[in-house]
Amino acid sequence: MLRKVVFDDEPHVVMQESAKVICLALASSGYGSLTADELDIVRSINRPKNVVSQSWAERRAREPSDADEGSLALEPSDFRFDWDFKDRWCKPLGEAFGISEETVLRLVGHTITATWQLACRGLHEDDPRYALKLYREGSTFAHHTTWPDADDLDFYLSTHAVWTLAGELLKTHPVYQDSEADTDLFTDWLGDFLLTRDDGRWLADRRDPSPQSVFQGPNDSPRPDWIWRLNSQHFSERLLASDGWVTVWESSDDTSYEAAQQVLIRSALVTPEKARALALALQTAPS
Repeated sequence: MLRKVVFDDEPHVVMQESAKVICLALASSGYGSLTADELDIVRSINRPKNVVSQSWAERRAREPSDADEGSLALEPSDFRFDWDFKDRWCKPLGEAFGISEETVLRLVGHTITATWQLACRGLHEDDPRYALKLYREGSTFAHHTTWPDADDLDFYLSTHAVWTLAGELLKTHPVYQDSEADTDLFTDWLGDFLLTRDDGRWLADRRDPSPQSVFQGPNDSPRPDWIWRLNSQHFSERLLASDGWVTVWESSDDTSYEAAQQVLIRSALVTPEKARALALALQTAPS
């Protein structure tokens, strides 16, 4: 199965990244059966061949042109995507490769209808589970980039087509990177769909219970000035748990229809003698 994903199947970047990690882990433990040449191929999976460094302002000033997109210019497919699929799913991938979200949307549609030659066109009638009423009401709704509780056929095909298209683009297109960033935009984009954290730990093994949402009760529809009403109390509530524990690592997203909050907490071990000096220095650090 791993050989099939790596060497035979279409370049589905999420599946290939998982297969890559497994193959390299097996090889390092002495249980792998790949040759040296095959291991070189495995190591090259999802590694951009050409990275173009540009500042954020330069990327925004550069509008993808027809000449840039060349043979990618296709007529729209007749596949019907969710209403925000182009802006929330296609645009980030297009930014990584310097092409427009409209072009990405067309390529994703053609992947489903032409490359895979599927009859499905993104309608409820194409998914028998709707006719059988197997979906709980609202369970298939995906708002922005949030994952629905249940993947209907439209969402399943759309996401897997995006991941397959990304692998095809990686073969022929350069990848862009912010001049002040450590990683390129494609690698950042792919990281949102992997099963491990940045430090290599499995999400399933390291995830604690979700923090309480700040968008509950009267805050479900926050006021326009909500972001300016945040204060030290909000900070303390995330850092210090009610049972006396201290949060040493957190990466969480809290989203409502009106607002979104991202919390990142990282910790470092320092000696008691230097702890106060570090705390004072962090208060005046630029970022």
